[in-house]
Amino acid sequence: PCVGAQRRDTRARGMEVVGTVFVIAVALVGTALATPLDELRWANAPLEALGVDRGDAWAQRQVHGAAYAVADPTPRRDPTLLAVDEVAARVLGFDARAAWGDDGGAAFARQASGGEAPAGATALAHCYGGHQFGYWSGQLGDGRAVTLGRVVGAGGRPWEVALKGAGITPFSRDGDGMAVLRSSVREFLASAALDALGVPSSLALSIVGAHASERARRDQWYQGDFREEPIAVVARIAPTWLRLGSLELPARRGDGALARRIADWFADEFVPEAAALAPGSPARFEAVAASVVARNAALVALWQAVGFAHGVLNTDNISLLGVAIDFGPFGFLDAFDPGYVPNTSDDEERYAFHAQPQVVLWSLAKWLAAVAPPLLRGDARPARRALRAFA
Repeated sequence: PCVGAQRRDTRARGMEVVGTVFVIAVALVGTALATPLDELRWANAPLEALGVDRGDAWAQRQVHGAAYAVADPTPRRDPTLLAVDEVAARVLGFDARAAWGDDGGAAFARQASGGEAPAGATALAHCYGGHQFGYWSGQLGDGRAVTLGRVVGAGGRPWEVALKGAGITPFSRDGDGMAVLRSSVREFLASAALDALGVPSSLALSIVGAHASERARRDQWYQGDFREEPIAVVARIAPTWLRLGSLELPARRGDGALARRIADWFADEFVPEAAALAPGSPARFEAVAASVVARNAALVALWQAVGFAHGVLNTDNISLLGVAIDFGPFGFLDAFDPGYVPNTSDDEERYAFHAQPQVVLWSLAKWLAAVAPPLLRGDARPARRALRAFA
């Protein structure tokens, strides 16, 4: 899924800078009582059908039997709307200029930072696991991202809206739930750049800054030099935030029922060739697996073509839909350098530019090995056939 053509059309009209429109300080005549987020067509039942743990929204715990846990975003002091992406707004079904309202974007900023809930939205944190740097890490989950829900966007296309840096969730572990402004701006720019280049990617809708007193301690270069930095919240969208780890965790826990529920939902929503097959059947999941493998093969090939390197290609950061998600450490090549490593904590150069295709293939193989028992009834042959799609 890619809306880059829209972004390139916009750029051709002279309305875009480096693939992104910054709609800054535009005031419209009208009421500030409602924002464009209030007027979106929220449809959250499909997400909630995957199971929601309704325990304490801030209590750190292992979540079982559900794909989500209730979350409670942390309101930010004096949130300020800094940027809105025109293309992301358009695919949701509104004009980016409307985000600024007649209050300079104050109402939109409160909603897009988690301070107030848009009408019809919810607040959920996704539960998933993952292999990190080659080792199984168990439950991970959205430690600082809160999904506001699912929107029926322009043309009837679904988009899930999530806030990165929205506060502590049941999956924050020892984290503070915050995102710094520096990394928020990078995600905003990178997702727009990939989309403009025709690479399937999640999109950043907006950046909201916080009061100068709200800061987070970060070690930017992983050298023990912690410093306080300003924070921000990024509203970002994707057709789905499901990733390899969404299925990997319940499968490894022996929760075949949840794994099948997620796989069947994904098939119905995004894999037409699988949707026509019997729910829960090995044939259906083989079609899902072939789609996931092929889409991620195409994605990493496009990354190689445009010189992009993802710094944390763990199974919790690889989308089932084959779109770029979770921009942590990443980089673009300034000049061809196959040994380029975008993550300064990657001492073994596992995620070097030249290694990205192999790492994605390795991750897909680990994913299929985990899900084969419940979804393929232990038959490894469909998994092997699915992996051939990577070539």
